[in-house]
Amino acid sequence: MNHETGTDVREFAGPLTDEDPWARAARPPLRGEPLGGVASEAAWEALAAQLMARSPGGRLLIAVDGVDAAARVHFATVLARALRAVGRPAVRLTAAPFTDDETVRTVVRLFRSDAFGGEFEDAPDDAALIVDGWSLLRGGIRDAWDFTVFLETRRLLDDDIRHLHRRYVSRDAPCAAADVAYDVTDIDRPQRIDVTAC
Repeated sequence: MNHETGTDVREFAGPLTDEDPWARAARPPLRGEPLGGVASEAAWEALAAQLMARSPGGRLLIAVDGVDAAARVHFATVLARALRAVGRPAVRLTAAPFTDDETVRTVVRLFRSDAFGGEFEDAPDDAALIVDGWSLLRGGIRDAWDFTVFLETRRLLDDDIRHLHRRYVSRDAPCAAADVAYDVTDIDRPQRIDVTAC
């Protein structure tokens, strides 16, 4: 709990998922992770390089938006590993469904200001925070992020979820608004999508 704001980060995010989130990897190979082979490894390295170029110093906030929770968590987890492999400390959080705009903005502000406490008090100045969740590219919080990823899927969805997702896509156009987009129907082999064609 951040006593200054009353925001409980754990309620927003759920548990952290990495064993040593701020460790700087000494360029370990990505092979052996569930990345889908050499071609997929190159894609992860390219995305990590794009992120490093976007923000070579200072803290970096990355949103991974998508309706398929399993694919989204997997993507965010592997992205954190890929960033660590090129020397950028990274950790990820999962936003609870329907997290309101003010809570998201509070978490973002606390991370940027070094006032997070708890799990983040030891975060380096160049740390990356990857937040995965559904509807993180909606209009009210789209500008909170330094870099955004939208994940599409052709996997079957529950009728209610499909209806909510279609309404969100129609209203907020998250794919076109994202910095990058991927088809994650096969979660181990994400395929990059041209956001200009969304």
